[in-house]
Amino acid sequence: MPNPAERADDHGHVLLTNGEGLHGLWPAGARVPEGWERTLDTPRRKEGLEAVLDRLTGLRPVTFTKRSALPH
Repeated sequence: MPNPAERADDHGHVLLTNGEGLHGLWPAGARVPEGWERTLDTPRRKEGLEAVLDRLTGLRPVTFTKRSALPH
């Protein structure tokens, strides 16, 4: 089954966010995966990628960041 996030068409995209604070760009017509929620609808993939970059504060999931901040 092909990955819907890799479709080449430009019929709208959705910025998704999960509980770990990670972001993903998904085609607007595809089912949102479990554990993710719609954050922003955007008509063009390029705009969606820009929105991801604007929100990107790091590549580590929230639980990893919290865990690494604990005293050792």
